[in-house]
Amino acid sequence: MTPPGTHRGLVAGLGAMGSNHLRVLSSMDGVEVVGVIDPDATRRDHAGFPGFSTLGEALAATGAGFVCLAAPVDELPALATEAIEAGSAVLVEKPMAPDEDAARAMIELAEARGVLLGVGLVERCNPAVRALRERIESIGRVYQLHARRLSPFPNRDSMLGVAIDLATHDIDVMRFVLGEDVDRVFAETAQRRHERAEDLLCSTLRFSGGQTGLLEVNWLTPTKVRQLTVTGEDGMFVVDYLTQDLSF
Repeated sequence: MTPPGTHRGLVAGLGAMGSNHLRVLSSMDGVEVVGVIDPDATRRDHAGFPGFSTLGEALAATGAGFVCLAAPVDELPALATEAIEAGSAVLVEKPMAPDEDAARAMIELAEARGVLLGVGLVERCNPAVRALRERIESIGRVYQLHARRLSPFPNRDSMLGVAIDLATHDIDVMRFVLGEDVDRVFAETAQRRHERAEDLLCSTLRFSGGQTGLLEVNWLTPTKVRQLTVTGEDGMFVVDYLTQDLSF
């Protein structure tokens, strides 16, 4: 019997990100994974949870209170709509939709139905980022934030380009720790080695509080770098996303 107060959920999509979500959710107290959804029967069988080929089938069988969506991006709007219409809260992987119109439609539907819709901007949950947010006032006025998110090409089917697949994390973290919105953006992108999408982005951001943000993002470097440097009038913080360390 499920203990009172337990959140019962589904994971839709068992690729790289969906498998990560399944691993984390299944280890959390107060959460019960009641099913997984994937068109691939082998993936479903290996997951170790009740498997379904469609979200509708899973919702009808389980009455899950939330759905974690990690399917290919073109499928996310329809899946989110189905879950929201059923009254289930939704955590959707980013990018949440293939274009802005589809994303806004998802948000508007969730608001109209009073259903929680969240996006998997998971760097907000990184302990180093949360510590930075708590301590950022200690360096006084913030002058600049410089993010470097570099790696080899991941070669996953869902890749849309570094702007929407990677840089969204850094823009979100900058807004999160500053509590400011972006006023203007200048960016250059390029396709240097890969045919499917841009693999390099350099960008300058201006925030509403006057701070400057710099983004270096690519799928071209041989080693993985995930770093944020915040420079202020009284010091500097460096976040290493990979080791989850914050240094001053």
